[in-house]
Amino acid sequence: MENLMKLYYESQATQKEIWNLLSGTVANGRRMMLDGHCNGIKDEDFTEAVARKQRPLCSGVLDYFPQALMEVAYASYMGNEQHHAGATLHWDKSKSTDEADALLRHLAERGTLDTDGVRHSAKVAWRALAMLQRELDGET
Repeated sequence: MENLMKLYYESQATQKEIWNLLSGTVANGRRMMLDGHCNGIKDEDFTEAVARKQRPLCSGVLDYFPQALMEVAYASYMGNEQHHAGATLHWDKSKSTDEADALLRHLAERGTLDTDGVRHSAKVAWRALAMLQRELDGET
């Protein structure tokens, strides 16, 4: 999962391969979850199409929050500039591992801009996504 965006941008993976990375392994029409369950759907009924429809990235996230996601992307860009000015955008996970503490620190100042001009609320969202991604990657 760590190299998912790199794979995507460098076109080293097909859309299906990227989908499989995002949704877990789908083999022979069966969904294999890391935690061993499929939200009540029997293995034999679980298809890649069902998995995709349960994760509507565009209509379920992007279409709901387009401006908010632009602000989160800006927070990501500015964080990259802070830690690796001029470098290709990437998440240097070694720079900060205190997602929950940083999230709450920014939450306390929500509705205002941080010293770098980025909204504290955008940093809250970025930290929440980072925390979730670390969970999904098994890092927590």
